[in-house]
Amino acid sequence: MERFKKILVYVETGPDCERLVERACRLAKLHDAELTLVHVIENLPQPLVVELEAAMKLTRKPAVDLQRVFIEDAQRDLDKWVEALHGEGVAASGKLLRGRPYVEIGHEVITGGHQLLMKVGSSNEEDQLFFGPADMRLLRQNPCPVWIIRPRGKRTISTIVAAIDALPSTTTGSALNKRILGLATSLASSEAAELHVVSAWSLYKESRLRARLPASVVAQLGEVTIANTKLGLSRFIGSADAPIADDHVHLRRGHAARVIVDVVEEFAADLLILGTLTHTGIPAFQMGNTADAVLRQVTCSVLAVKPSDYVPPLLRFREMGLLDA
Repeated sequence: MERFKKILVYVETGPDCERLVERACRLAKLHDAELTLVHVIENLPQPLVVELEAAMKLTRKPAVDLQRVFIEDAQRDLDKWVEALHGEGVAASGKLLRGRPYVEIGHEVITGGHQLLMKVGSSNEEDQLFFGPADMRLLRQNPCPVWIIRPRGKRTISTIVAAIDALPSTTTGSALNKRILGLATSLASSEAAELHVVSAWSLYKESRLRARLPASVVAQLGEVTIANTKLGLSRFIGSADAPIADDHVHLRRGHAARVIVDVVEEFAADLLILGTLTHTGIPAFQMGNTADAVLRQVTCSVLAVKPSDYVPPLLRFREMGLLDA
């Protein structure tokens, strides 16, 4: 079982903060982990500063250092949560960061050696999705697994869906599969949750093949593809020695993103665990088409996992002085 010894918890304001800290506390006890709670203070927009000063003069009220007020409020909240965690017997500390959240948190993950980042989804009540632009950016930029908790969701986890590639084309993909299933089985055991594994298959360029080949040939190719995929999935689960019932393993035909979302909805999953391996393009800006599409549709909490050696290029840019704070 993969152990998380250092967990970074991104604490923001909002009604779900208590659920986030509670979930992090539970995980810390399971892994005997150390928690670091962080809050990021961004600089106030200059137009707001100017308008505030003008309004205070107009109303003849004493000047207010709003930036300092925000810092003091954030520190007070951090101290409160850290004290509560200490009361639960969990090693915890709080830290205020200054700058842009996705940059500062990514830097903290690497310099602090954190193995997991946890936060609440940043969408508001009017959004249909549970992952806002800030969440997508954090998912793209952080090398460690990122657990984003669904806003206004359940406190317990009853059903977990793990999405894997039954026929990974690289050793990195195979290692990512093992990491996903390892995390899924560990969490399912600790939460007494039902675990489902999903994988998709499709015939490469099927529409073009049908336009140029006899139907019988295309059908034969399809049979070979699904047979190979079934075999690959069976071998992977067998080698992982994971206690997963046959009827909880779902191999379905179709686009991977659509298949994953369908299975999540079908079983009312509370948590989806998937990989964000990218095959093309600049790794810092892409998570892979499948992961990106899933995260724009799914409505449950998500634990997104990258290859263990992934380092976001934007962090390297910052160290080179090409990215300001």
